[in-house]
Amino acid sequence: MKILVVGYEHPMCDKRTKRSVKALSKVFSEVYYQFMVRRQDSFSCSKEFGDNVRLISTYHPGKSKDPIRWLIKWKKFDRKLWNMIDKISPDYVYFHNIPFTIEKLFKLSKSRGIGLIHEAHEIIPDVFFRGILPDFLEKKIKSFVWNRYKVVLSLSDKLIFVSRESAEYVLRKENLEKEYFILPNLAEYITDPKPIGERKKRVVIVGGTERRVPCEYLEALKNAGYCIVTIGKIKTSENCYEGIVNKDFLPYSKMMTEISQSLFSLISFLSSRDKSFKFFSNHVYSLPNKLYDSLAAGTPVLVHSYFKSISKLVREDQVGIIFDNPEDLYRKISEVDEIYYNKMLENIKGNSEKYYWNKKWEEDYLEFLFPFEGR
Repeated sequence: MKILVVGYEHPMCDKRTKRSVKALSKVFSEVYYQFMVRRQDSFSCSKEFGDNVRLISTYHPGKSKDPIRWLIKWKKFDRKLWNMIDKISPDYVYFHNIPFTIEKLFKLSKSRGIGLIHEAHEIIPDVFFRGILPDFLEKKIKSFVWNRYKVVLSLSDKLIFVSRESAEYVLRKENLEKEYFILPNLAEYITDPKPIGERKKRVVIVGGTERRVPCEYLEALKNAGYCIVTIGKIKTSENCYEGIVNKDFLPYSKMMTEISQSLFSLISFLSSRDKSFKFFSNHVYSLPNKLYDSLAAGTPVLVHSYFKSISKLVREDQVGIIFDNPEDLYRKISEVDEIYYNKMLENIKGNSEKYYWNKKWEEDYLEFLFPFEGR
């Protein structure tokens, strides 16, 4: 039995794609793993794969200011990807993203009798060209992509989503009823929560270059007496970022240590193009890496109520503070006493198995994809 895992634009060591390859290598005799190579990418995880995993590196088509040339480059890339599928002739193809040509490779694969698995890291049609084109054109393209994405979902034998809310949103929008599996962005491992006396009175923000936190929320934290530390690049053009300690991206273990030494981790954010918390499905229904990494590091989280899926988890597990506005954040974080804080730590420890990739998660994942009697 052979399976081709298509990482598409994801690098080799992407947490989700790498995790699926390692798990699937326990079921399939041959696993082919396609991933994208960029100049700065690390190949440090290459030794984590078994002997039955064959790595296939593909190079990014590159950027282009000319939209026509850009379209041609990606169409050529998808053609190469189909040639790869045709040559390998796998029993299954596992798409971690949809190709640029959207449903084309799904149709071609299905015509060959190849089983299809689609894992939606994001709500792809709502992300497609977001913020790049004029609004009227973006709406037309989004409608076009949603229509074609329905074909992808319909042809897929198995579907995986990041959160239940994102799955329900997508399937409801496409008027489809399909079985699916929820696989959040789980942490690599867990640590016992540090007691309050071993922590610094600070809030840590873990994020990337496309994320920012509105000034008024940072000011609320400062006014409540908290220092703020960011891990990863963050937008620094606004004056309110003065005095914040900004640490560059850290190796995973060091990042987890930094989080574990903080009283709270702030999960709320906006993309760099957004001015306010207006509805964007990919944010509202997200369960991001930073959430699970923070909880796995034993640190309670702060989250804006705008983030529905995150807020639901925090509310159910009682592992953080949900706020509606800067004043609400200031009031709630100022009212936290040692008893309340320790209760959150107890809740994190009691729910810890939910926050990181472990044997139970892997078994459930493989059982959904390939029920034991069919292996």
